[in-house]
Amino acid sequence: MHKLMSGRHAVLFCTVAALFAMAAAAHADMITIANTGVGSGRDANYVYTVTTDPTISPGVLAAPNDTNGVFAAYILDTSAWPIGQGGPYNKSTGSGKWIGPQPQYYGGHLTSPTSEYFVYQTSFTIASNIDLSTVLITGDLSSDNCTTSLAINGVGLGGTLMPSPGCSTDGDSMKNAHVFEIGGSNANFGSTTGIYFAYAAFHTGINTIQFKVYNDNGAQPNPTGLVVWAMQAQGSETPEPSTAGLVIAGIAGVAWLRRKATKCASSRMR
Repeated sequence: MHKLMSGRHAVLFCTVAALFAMAAAAHADMITIANTGVGSGRDANYVYTVTTDPTISPGVLAAPNDTNGVFAAYILDTSAWPIGQGGPYNKSTGSGKWIGPQPQYYGGHLTSPTSEYFVYQTSFTIASNIDLSTVLITGDLSSDNCTTSLAINGVGLGGTLMPSPGCSTDGDSMKNAHVFEIGGSNANFGSTTGIYFAYAAFHTGINTIQFKVYNDNGAQPNPTGLVVWAMQAQGSETPEPSTAGLVIAGIAGVAWLRRKATKCASSRMR
């Protein structure tokens, strides 16, 4: 009897260990990803480039230097129009700040080149133990004039994000927050009312996310900018081989105890 009880205790221990292992494998890990405007002056977390052809993907942007057409984004002056001085830019952006190309001014107001697409990029790291199909990025954005596409690792996720009137002159895209969600094939999307994309091309290690913003051909001053806030990413861990072994042992242990209990019950009935 003592041996039987010792065996049961050992099996129970394995079973509990396996359940703990399964619970640990299922929890979501945070993946650090930066909002816009962290710091001051230039934004160390975001780079940008410019294109006039929206069909051309710049691919993953390299580090900024003087010759490759990639620059560190600027945190726009909050006292200048249209951010300050009663301007129409969204100011309810939490920790996010408006970023843009190198500041230019027209009559003291921010302005930028027209009919151009500004591609803003930041990076984040996914650990090797994360199930890529479960990765989900969520956040809010506003832009001037409109965000036309997103991309993960240089692979575009599709068309115009800010539908009319977002790209029209009423400034909807710059005044309001727009929710976005980007995930893998098994991501737990929380909303279908925002901008959402599945089957993103994530990979282990360093990843990039890009926001392409169009600046229309309006009269000067004609600023452009992007703000991203409340952005975070998460994904579920994949069970390691040792964890999988514990799970199997736990299942086997439960089956063994059940078989023993059935035999004992049968013996008492005789």
